[in-house]
Amino acid sequence: MKCLLVLSVSASLLAAGLALAGCDNRPYAVSPPPPPPQSGTYSPPPPNILDVAKRNGFRMGLDEGQHDQSTGGRYAPQQSPTYHQAPEYDPNLGPFEVYARAFREAFVRGYNQGYYRP
Repeated sequence: MKCLLVLSVSASLLAAGLALAGCDNRPYAVSPPPPPPQSGTYSPPPPNILDVAKRNGFRMGLDEGQHDQSTGGRYAPQQSPTYHQAPEYDPNLGPFEVYARAFREAFVRGYNQGYYRP
């Protein structure tokens, strides 16, 4: 009988212990989130060579197209020194040939819009 009482008490204590263990507010161990970046340490991603080339080419082509149209100049985007030089290239972006190709395509689009503006 004594043995049964000990087993009964032990089983009750074990059940109570398991029940209490389930009362923890933390569902499971989770690693903490990374700390927020400290001010002044964020650096934006490097610019994409194609984005930079297209932005520069379109802007410069638009300006030259507007200028040529307003001064009575003939339509000639491929004769422009700016078209051939593809200025504002940054070697840190990548190969010049990639920049120049994207620049020239955007230059012609910008020139067309500037020259034939509505």
